[in-house]
Amino acid sequence: MMRNGAAVNGAAIRNLQAFMPQMMDITCFSHTLDNVGSHFDAPMLDEFAQSWVRLFSSSCMAKLRWKDQTGQSIKSISNTRWWSLWELLHQLLLSFGDVEPFLDDNEDIAPKIMDRLRGIMANQDTKCCLKLELAAVIDVGKHFVTATYDLEGDSGLSLSCYQRMQAVCNACKVDIAQMHFSNLHAVASHTAALHPEMTAAWAEDYGRQAVRGAVHWFLQKFNVQFYTTMRAFKVACLMCPATVQTLGATPADVEQLRAFPFLDSDGVINNLAEELPLYLATAEGTRFAEGDLKALSDQKVKWWRDHASALPHWSQAVKMVLLVQPSSAAAERVFSLLNAAFGDQQEHALRDYLECTVMLQYNSPRE
Repeated sequence: MMRNGAAVNGAAIRNLQAFMPQMMDITCFSHTLDNVGSHFDAPMLDEFAQSWVRLFSSSCMAKLRWKDQTGQSIKSISNTRWWSLWELLHQLLLSFGDVEPFLDDNEDIAPKIMDRLRGIMANQDTKCCLKLELAAVIDVGKHFVTATYDLEGDSGLSLSCYQRMQAVCNACKVDIAQMHFSNLHAVASHTAALHPEMTAAWAEDYGRQAVRGAVHWFLQKFNVQFYTTMRAFKVACLMCPATVQTLGATPADVEQLRAFPFLDSDGVINNLAEELPLYLATAEGTRFAEGDLKALSDQKVKWWRDHASALPHWSQAVKMVLLVQPSSAAAERVFSLLNAAFGDQQEHALRDYLECTVMLQYNSPRE
């Protein structure tokens, strides 16, 4: 059962498990990754970003003049789009040199907001803090942003998500000084060159402090609280025909598939173990073309579709594991289609009409 991290949903799942003991409780990875952003501790960036967002959300003229000056449209903020604020901040970092000229040349737009923004930029101390916090948030945030978007698909992500999440875990370190900060390093070096009283080491450490809490929160979530879930997705790597060769899977490895409650049966595990030599022989030499996570997952699903009759026990287990999705994005996409297709005047539409309409809209782009 896929859910977000709300405590009330967790309580509901625990009650349901009394009636459905084989049900897995999966907290949406994409929602959890998106929540990392709320644990950044960047007070100067927060203050500037609030006014920056308010400026463009309240003034079409500000949007037009920014585009005239920079040649690009300002990024918009969406309450339903993951990491949309990070995308706007990323644009801010790339266009940071245009910010002061823009503020100075447009005093007639939203004067009070402009005054707050100019006040931050005019003070060298607050400006340095702003840019250091911004660079650190962008450097660390990119790992979570790309993983969030990779996991919002609706393909066979359960066979590939462990490697994707492990890559994020590898990029994050408990000792944050060991992490790579390309933008922060450049900004800190530039800041130290302009301000001799400030060392580059101090500037980098200041920036790292802004993201330390978010990194630790993420590692606690995925290495501790989600340990059981991550273990199950790790075992699902056995169902990748390319990976199973590298691992040199044995019957002892097949036992680990009991991490999925619906496979925790002596009969199921024995059948998989007996069919394992044939699976390894069939998968020998299998390679998948490089691509994004969705393309890679689709190739794995196609391989199992083509070999279902040759490997009946493994293909049946794969079908069940593919239903265990790491993200609720695909399900939420269906509700978005439903809301877009039916307004208040169609509240009494028949169920078969609703199902047919949504299925056509959801599946048509995939034809």
